[in-house]
Amino acid sequence: MIKTKSRLKAFLLSFFLIVCCVFSQKSHAQNKIDALSEGNITFFILTMTEMTSGANLETSQANIVQFLNRHLHPKARFKSALQYNIPGFPAQENSIALNKEQFIENVQHSAQSMDNYQTSIEVQDIRISKDGQKATLRTIGRESGTMNASGELIPVEGDSHCTQIIMLSDKGVIQIYNANCATTIRFQEY
Repeated sequence: MIKTKSRLKAFLLSFFLIVCCVFSQKSHAQNKIDALSEGNITFFILTMTEMTSGANLETSQANIVQFLNRHLHPKARFKSALQYNIPGFPAQENSIALNKEQFIENVQHSAQSMDNYQTSIEVQDIRISKDGQKATLRTIGRESGTMNASGELIPVEGDSHCTQIIMLSDKGVIQIYNANCATTIRFQEY
């Protein structure tokens, strides 16, 4: 269970921390823009979610890594306070922190960790700087799926409340600079 919990923690952090736009329009998220707006921020978040969740099976790992390298700030940091609720046990708490490279590596290894994965994201409270170059926003993510633990498929659900800072690079590319989340993970009876 320890190894499984470690894999699950890394997997869920990848999916709970970042959210983005509709992949069919992902080229829009990569176009140069002059200023952040609620529309391009929401689109970006929806695209990022689709790219990191594995929802678009047509996207290769190389394309996902390329997308993340472009849309994560070089000094990006991701943190999450995690609470695990396992039936029959008291709630357990942990935390995890990743830099850009660790996050990308985690996304690459997490794709095979869950089956029947579903996610939804809600973007709230977007606050854009006066110059349009930086924004703070809150997101609420909900995920579910099944995880293989010693041959058993265990249903897993999670909710994550995140505060994110995004900014425009010098080249006009939207990038995630920071994400701080509080995540609750619930293992279901199987």
